[in-house]
Amino acid sequence: MFLPGLLQIVVWNEMAAFVVVLLMFVANALSCRDAIAVKQAQVDKLYASLKDLAGDRRLKLDEVLKLYMLNRDIEDLEQWIAEREVVAGSHELGQDFEHVTVGDVFQCWYW
Repeated sequence: MFLPGLLQIVVWNEMAAFVVVLLMFVANALSCRDAIAVKQAQVDKLYASLKDLAGDRRLKLDEVLKLYMLNRDIEDLEQWIAEREVVAGSHELGQDFEHVTVGDVFQCWYW
């Protein structure tokens, strides 16, 4: 009978040790939870800041795109005007009747 009683004590001691380890783990987990919550708040704040910066960058890029498109349209119009100036400034009278008709002259002015 002595061995089962001793075995019971050993089992209870192991269970008590396990409970102590479990309580330490829970306490550690709770402190880690607080640290994780702090880190999560920092990450959320950094993400919000990054999102604001990305929005600002997007607005600037949209403005640059509009400016680029305007400059491209201006260059196209300048080229078109230069081509029309060559036709308008020409002193050539034409070689035959088709070259000097009013309809043919105005057709070259349209895009």
